[in-house]
Amino acid sequence: MNLKSMLMFAIVSCAVLTIFINSTQASSHVSVEFLYYEPCQTCPEWEIYYQVYVHNSMVIDRIKRDYESTVQVQRIYWYSPEGMEKIKIYNLNPLDWNTIVVNGEVILKGGDQFVDETLLRRIIDYYLAQKHDIAISDVTVNFRSILKGDILNINATVRNKGKQSESFNITVLFNSTVVEELHVKLLEPGAERVFSFYINTTRIGEGRYSLTIYAIPVENEVNINDNLYNAGVVEIKTSETGSTCIHDIAVLEIRPSKTWATNREQVNITVLVKNHGTIAEKFTLKILLNDSLIVEKLVYLNPGYTFSKVFTIDLADLTSGNYIIRAVVELEGDLNRENNEYSFGINVLNTKSETDRLYFVGNIFLAFIFGFFETFSPCLLTLLSFLVSYTLGETASFMESFTKILTFGTGFLLAALLTSTLAIFLFIIVPFQKIMTIIVCIFAFLFGLNAIGINITLLPLFKKQQDAGTKMLVQKFAKKYAETYAGMVVVGFLFYFLDPCIVPFFFAIIPLILSIDFTIIVLAFCLGVMFPFIIIGVVTGSLSRLVRISYRHKSKLRLISGLVLLCYSIYLIVFYFSSFFLR
Repeated sequence: MNLKSMLMFAIVSCAVLTIFINSTQASSHVSVEFLYYEPCQTCPEWEIYYQVYVHNSMVIDRIKRDYESTVQVQRIYWYSPEGMEKIKIYNLNPLDWNTIVVNGEVILKGGDQFVDETLLRRIIDYYLAQKHDIAISDVTVNFRSILKGDILNINATVRNKGKQSESFNITVLFNSTVVEELHVKLLEPGAERVFSFYINTTRIGEGRYSLTIYAIPVENEVNINDNLYNAGVVEIKTSETGSTCIHDIAVLEIRPSKTWATNREQVNITVLVKNHGTIAEKFTLKILLNDSLIVEKLVYLNPGYTFSKVFTIDLADLTSGNYIIRAVVELEGDLNRENNEYSFGINVLNTKSETDRLYFVGNIFLAFIFGFFETFSPCLLTLLSFLVSYTLGETASFMESFTKILTFGTGFLLAALLTSTLAIFLFIIVPFQKIMTIIVCIFAFLFGLNAIGINITLLPLFKKQQDAGTKMLVQKFAKKYAETYAGMVVVGFLFYFLDPCIVPFFFAIIPLILSIDFTIIVLAFCLGVMFPFIIIGVVTGSLSRLVRISYRHKSKLRLISGLVLLCYSIYLIVFYFSSFFLR
């Protein structure tokens, strides 16, 4: 289970626990708030957020349609005054848009998380039915074919799923005629009891009847779908003409593992089938996706027994949309074909294509390159040459030299990580990320111009003075700290803020975090930062030569790094400006 899955599980668990704790205070109505924001539909880095918006919005629409007045659905725009107030009340982050709240409890923090419609409906049903909810869970019959005048024994299992004791009536129907009624007095919450009916068939005419057990809904009960149980066919006959065969196979239920999935996933569905007939049956069970057959199984089932099977449905390469999964039984001579089929809907979402995966890998590579150029500079090579000669001398071993270089790099990395993480954090907590992204891209563009020698910022005014001051400070810090490993970490940390050659490439990784996980981008950036130190540590013996080569090509190195930053910044500026005005 990954971190997002664990967080999602914790959120849902807390929500359900809170529901149980506050059950005695709940009302018969449920309030559902959808704090929504519709991201850019055509922007690749916003694709997952847009899919989340579409999916969660469709779920909310279905909730409103199906529950009607019993559930009060309210859509609240994320950046509206009411939305900003709700963000504070529910302690949401700027990227938690498309959040769903039920009765004041945050059920799902949106962002890139799809709501599980089945879970959401169960929570809503719990709120609605937590006071009053009874259900018929099972029915057994002693004979499916019986002589007129004999006693037909029916056992009905009834459960109180509500939160208070209930008194109610249970009726037995042959077709649509009530033949028996029983009063249940004070069935305790959570209790399940079996009630027996003894039907005298003397006054019932000869024939075959559809047997139904119905628990009359109690006052304020909302979930009445499970109050009715179709128990199959029974036959009343006037003479003993031998054993009568009744064929009746029913699909009782389909239990899906989820009601939405991507087209790269597999969904498990549990199918329950019961033999309401009088003889063992061999029949075909088919699972269809819309009208396409995907699973077919031959089943043998004795009378009165239930067949349960988990089927795995592969959704590979399906286009986005709503699909119907149906379980159908085919049995020749079945007397009650109304219960031969059961279906449910599933929403399929497209995952990233091969192009999108290349886009993902490309962004990771860019973060690595930005980290590399954040470190690699002639100034850094000169400093390391000085530190190595000053602290190690000619007698130092390769391992000692390599360790010292990596220790210096650790300090440098800590400074780069601190600066970039702070910039990213400040960016995330500020609203209107699209506008902020354009501003960040402009800053990255200006730094890129400075790197290639086009100094249109104020940086050149301080460069010469900074060069001289940096050299003196580095010598001072080296003499004071560089003899110990802890001191090398301090020197590396301080040098990050003193190096006049450093271009703040962390600006360039900020837009990447909107389309790729924050941790992955920062990790790739950190690896890029450390990579030059690993190379330098390996070639410590030839460091002076490396310094001479780098200074000989100093302008070319800065030009390459600047062009990388410029090209990427221009692409993002054009992309975001166009998407901003096309919205």
